Formats: sequence, structure tokens, C-alpha cells
Amino acid sequence: MLWPILWRGLWHFTGACLLLASFVQPAVAAPPVNLPAMAAGLNQSGFRLPGDATVPVIEYRRHIAMLANAPSQLQLQVYADGRVHVHFPVYMKKAGDYDYQLSATELVQLIRSLTDNGMMEFDPLAVQQQKRSYDNRMKARGEYFAVSDAVESVVTIRLPWYQKSLLSPVQTNLVKNFSWKNLEQDARRYRDNTSIQSAAAAMQALDSLLQHPAMRKVK
Repeated sequence: MLWPILWRGLWHFTGACLLLASFVQPAVAAPPVNLPAMAAGLNQSGFRLPGDATVPVIEYRRHIAMLANAPSQLQLQVYADGRVHVHFPVYMKKAGDYDYQLSATELVQLIRSLTDNGMMEFDPLAVQQQKRSYDNRMKARGEYFAVSDAVESVVTIRLPWYQKSLLSPVQTNLVKNFSWKNLEQDARRYRDNTSIQSAAAAMQALDSLLQHPAMRKVK
């Protein structure tokens, strides 16, 4: 009775393959901007971009305390179709409004540079406590540190569908607000704080958009 044995063996083998396939997803090229960017691995984020191209996926603003009375501040918006709009205030050399277009690949890479650097999970209260603990240790050694002119980086990320990793729960209609003062200085001072270092790396990705070679002045 060899056939029943072979049939049962084939059945179990097929079931095992299907079960494995449900957990393992192959790496895929960057999808169109209106489709999910599926996680390529257990530690890589997945997300879906908004279907409405008029809604910014990313908004980035920089507020300088000593220039609080200026008519405008630096602003950057990245839209779901890859369009980027940048406003440089009057006190900057590039004063004016600029537009350019990111490719689908560039857009996915940009969002992953934010999500994979922990900006979606950044906990400001916990990080502030870590800073205070470090500063108290330094004060006990006679070291004091202060920044006179505050520069606040404000980022808003909107994703209708987000998953930190393949095994993490899915979050829908996610709006993440990130706000931090003097991030660049903190990254130099708190070199062992992984949250600050990761946030600084994410901010560098946004700052690089302010120097994009395709940027053209529109106003």
C-alpha cells in the first residue's frame, strides 16, 4: 500500500510549504506609491501611502527661537505622488518656494529612512528623562551644558497603514508628530543615546531634501 503513504507524505509536505510561505515574504522592488511597501524582512518596516496625492505624507518645519517674529520659517512637504515643496524663509540665502519630484524608489527609501530609524516609535518623555539622568551625572563631575538659541525640528508623518516589522501589529490612519529642540547639538552631546542618534540620522535624510539637485524655484 505504497500510494496512501506517498499521498500522506505529499500532503504534509505541501502543508508545511504553505505554512512557511505565510511567514516568509520575498524582497520586492519599490512598489507604486499608492500600494503597500511590504516589509522585506523581520526588522524592516512596511507601509501604505495615502491615495490622495494632495495630502502631505511628510511635513517638516524648523523653528528658530531668535527668529520667532520672522514672517515665515523653513517648511518642507512631501506628497504621496513624490512631489516635494520647499519654502525657504526670507532670512535664508535660497529664500523662496521650490518644487521637485522624487521617484517612487526615492520616496520609499525616504520613508524607510524615517521609520527604520525609529522616528515612529520615538518617545520624547523617555528620552528627556535619559538626558536628565546623563546631565545630572555630568553636573556631579562639575560639567555644565546649555544651548542659548533653540532650534526646534518638527516633523509630521501620515500613513494610512504602517507595520514596524513583519511580526508587529498593523497600525492604521497613523499620524506621528515628532518635535525636538537642538537635535543636532544633542546628537553630539549624547553619543550613547540610540534614540537621539537615530532621530538625528532620520533628520539628516530630511535635510538632504533641502539640497536636492532637481529643486527648481517656482516663487
